[in-house]
Amino acid sequence: MTPEEILSQVKAKFGDAVTEGEVKGVEVRLTVTPEKSWEVCRLLRDTGFDYCDCVSGADWVTHLEVVYDLSSLTHPNKIHLRVPVSRDTPVIRTVANIWRGANWHERECYDLFGVQFDGH
Repeated sequence: MTPEEILSQVKAKFGDAVTEGEVKGVEVRLTVTPEKSWEVCRLLRDTGFDYCDCVSGADWVTHLEVVYDLSSLTHPNKIHLRVPVSRDTPVIRTVANIWRGANWHERECYDLFGVQFDGH
């Protein structure tokens, strides 16, 4: 599947929950709402993105973001997924039940940015 096809599939399934999307080389860059972030991650895992490289945070003064970098062990495509969360209530659903390797990264994001991962 090409990066353009991946982006098209995510947009078709999640519509307005995808607030930004673009392709840069082999990387699909997405921004999605926190309400649908877990479902988007599940679709991406089922599409072949079986490795979570990193879960990190970004502080943009007005809001925080949780950032996921995903890879496939069978094809060259990459995913860079950003999920804005409220500074007042920085809560997002855990993805450690999708990618076990996200466990440690979510703990670090909590320690550094105060983001709580519901279900972790």
